[in-house]
Amino acid sequence: MLLAYYDCESSKGTANACILSISGVLVSTDSPEPIESFTLYSKPRKSRPVEVDAMLINGLDLDFLSKQDSYGVMLKKLVKIFTKWKNKGAIFVGYNNLNYDNLLINNSLFVNLRWPYLLSGGNGQFDLLPVVRATQVFAPGVINYEYNEKNLPIFKLSSISKANGIPIKAHDSLGDSIATYQCGRLLAKKAPEVFEASLKLRNKITVKPKLESTPIVCWMEAWRQAKIHCGTSLGEGIFPGWFLMYDLRQPVDEILELLNDTEAFKKKLDASPKFIRVCKSTRAPLLMDKKYALLEKTYKDIGMKEIEKRQKIVEKNKSEILNKIKLIQQDRFDEKKELNQRRPEPEEMIYDLNPNTEERKVMDAFNMAETIQDKKKLFNMFKRDEVKTLAEMVIYEEHNEEEFIKILSKRDYTRIKKRIANFILKNEKENNIFTNIPSQFARLDTLKIQAENDEDNEKMKKLIKLDKYLFSMQSNYEKYI
Repeated sequence: MLLAYYDCESSKGTANACILSISGVLVSTDSPEPIESFTLYSKPRKSRPVEVDAMLINGLDLDFLSKQDSYGVMLKKLVKIFTKWKNKGAIFVGYNNLNYDNLLINNSLFVNLRWPYLLSGGNGQFDLLPVVRATQVFAPGVINYEYNEKNLPIFKLSSISKANGIPIKAHDSLGDSIATYQCGRLLAKKAPEVFEASLKLRNKITVKPKLESTPIVCWMEAWRQAKIHCGTSLGEGIFPGWFLMYDLRQPVDEILELLNDTEAFKKKLDASPKFIRVCKSTRAPLLMDKKYALLEKTYKDIGMKEIEKRQKIVEKNKSEILNKIKLIQQDRFDEKKELNQRRPEPEEMIYDLNPNTEERKVMDAFNMAETIQDKKKLFNMFKRDEVKTLAEMVIYEEHNEEEFIKILSKRDYTRIKKRIANFILKNEKENNIFTNIPSQFARLDTLKIQAENDEDNEKMKKLIKLDKYLFSMQSNYEKYI
């Protein structure tokens, strides 16, 4: 079995960030030695300021990054490597990757007019962080954890590595990839049943058959600390692949009594502890045997006979409960959609743009084009304004002004710079697509005072360099406001 461990370091703390460094390590479960590894770097994008805190955490030097590949070239290399590994049958693994790194890669590819779901399909992928959390409750004591001041386990990769004697160069994409690999090896050895469960549902198409064939399952959820839940699937809610799980700690009779009282049912649906939980098929859910429910005091007190009895009652009334919940979900979704009237920017439309086959062909050719003439010809083949905006941004990022106006025009160049200026220079809180420069200057002021008080000269040097970088970018765009 081939496993491809990967990690990204980025320009900000959300999926709308830019990848500044990405590494991967390809390994075989038959050998402890990696087969191959890589690290790719990218220049910071001309249109996207970096976040100060993100740069302090990742430790990447702006002077070093300025000499690296453009964003488009870096992505082209990444697609080539990951496609090769995917074709070899690799399963992709990260640490919190399904909540961050995978989304970051998807969004980066999408805004560059590439097929965003690079790691989907094939042999699938899974996240090692839930495995670490699940091991604490399903296989207690087999690996070590550090604890915080509230005596809760710390699940950060650096902490898990330290507690288990795994060397790590933290917040370094290659260092984190290697540490994730070593952590995976440890879990496969010490908690094989949990590790193997994480592999089983790495492809979303396997989740529904598993839930339909297993009346009662256990899973782990973590908020402050990991906790076992035991339940049964009602089926999909209004979102495809989001399965609604009835938590069997909740007596079923109490729920059935509320089915004809919508307001009372809504209150119960929102009350804590929640009796309906969500299993997302796209998140490689880790589902365990029902026997593990008895490790949790609540279920142990209920007893397995009562748990099984409740499941049978739920099964008989499943359609009625599910339909009631779906009606409430749909009403709330429609209400939220009605309240949110802001038109999404093209960069936010990864799930809405849905290019057809012909558009994808043009996008692929656009990214493969090597001459300015070909880029211009292909750009003119795009029909939708949203796609054209993304293409314009790619041209702006990958070409200097002289080249840009040979593909489009001077007027287009000015218009694009005005668009960027409106995002990065106006202090508007609702903008979460591009990092906002005024907010970063405010953050720098705070951090400089802290560094000065701490007499931290190294940190102050980094802050001054970031200040100059942001000031230079601001100067480049402020005349377009």
